[in-house]
Amino acid sequence: MSSSSLARLNVLMAALLVVAALLLVTSQHRARKLSIELERAQGQMRELDVRYSQLQMEISKLAKTSLIDSRVRKELKMIPLSPERTLYLKEPN
Repeated sequence: MSSSSLARLNVLMAALLVVAALLLVTSQHRARKLSIELERAQGQMRELDVRYSQLQMEISKLAKTSLIDSRVRKELKMIPLSPERTLYLKEPN
């Protein structure tokens, strides 16, 4: 091989090396960005899990019969049924 063809081969190899290095740096940068995004999403998921658990507890608390009964009495001023206050209607024959 002549020295000019060796020089061209060296330039080509150097260019390929630079391209490979740039591709490596680009892929590492993208991997870091995706890793950070994944960590953020996992943090959000944990926060949503905690919030979901809190809401489930609140739902079960609000669904208790005694709580419903006391709120109905207090806010709607309702009173419990009693036989004396019950009116029965008969259907005409």
